[in-house]
Amino acid sequence: MKKVIIFTLFLILSLTGCKKEEETKLPIEGKWTLIFFEKGEHSELYEEGNINWEFNKYKELIVEINDTLDLSESQLPITNPGTYKYVAAEEAISLEDVQYAVSLENGMLILDHNSAAGGTQIKLKNIE
Repeated sequence: MKKVIIFTLFLILSLTGCKKEEETKLPIEGKWTLIFFEKGEHSELYEEGNINWEFNKYKELIVEINDTLDLSESQLPITNPGTYKYVAAEEAISLEDVQYAVSLENGMLILDHNSAAGGTQIKLKNIE
């Protein structure tokens, strides 16, 4: 009887643990418009729809950039339209060999690579 009770408790705890892990995953899949980029003291603002990033279920980032936008002076990590691979973890994403902490704040997806120490921060607004 003790074995049945212990097994039942173990099963309940392991199922509860899985549920908590699922709740901590951030929903980055979908279409986002880039509105803010910062690296150190340099910052760039963009109008909605000029640069769109779509994270799909195949771990691909599809970047669309308005043809009239000149990014030749930009410090953005991605300045060309195309498809890029990414690796996502619980609260992080690796893109172009750079790992970003991922957070959601007020409907904004924030990618942060040590911005407190002069690194990069990217803010995207959901458009889907």
